[in-house]
Amino acid sequence: MTQFIKRGRNMALLRTSQGFSVEEAAFRADTSEKWWHTLEDERRNTTTTIDTIRRVAHALNVEPLVLDIFHLSDEEIRAMVAASPGTPPQATSGVHPGSNIVWLRKQQHMTQKQLAKAAAVSQARLRDIKHWSANVTIPVLERIAAALGVSLFALCTLTVPVEDILDMAHAARVLAGMEVA
Repeated sequence: MTQFIKRGRNMALLRTSQGFSVEEAAFRADTSEKWWHTLEDERRNTTTTIDTIRRVAHALNVEPLVLDIFHLSDEEIRAMVAASPGTPPQATSGVHPGSNIVWLRKQQHMTQKQLAKAAAVSQARLRDIKHWSANVTIPVLERIAAALGVSLFALCTLTVPVEDILDMAHAARVLAGMEVA
């Protein structure tokens, strides 16, 4: 199971707080109602792709980065960011797991072959993920993150300033009715 076990609950909270039925949310995300139910059921271990997470987040009017974490306090989010291994020197604001993979791999003096083996993916697949030319599943990204010794959150947020993450989380909390604008 992914480290973000609250995703399904967060999806349901955002969906219902905005008055969306499962049918409407699924339509907005260009997915089936059955798949939406699967995503909201946190007991199911799905092979959700990054593309699906982006579409779901867009349908719910939040940033994909915070879909899994907006229920956490600012202090918990700050602690997660602080636990990250640092920021790549070429960092620009935005989520860039592919370039983060390369930076972390090089920081650890790993070859692509070593990382691919440690993450149980082919080198070709790793290359596709690095260039973002593949729609990767969350479990594959989790294996790559684990092989690099970081959390999936850290892998995705190395180039995003903590204040930007907190702003996104606050916006999601407002939509979910958890805090006032």
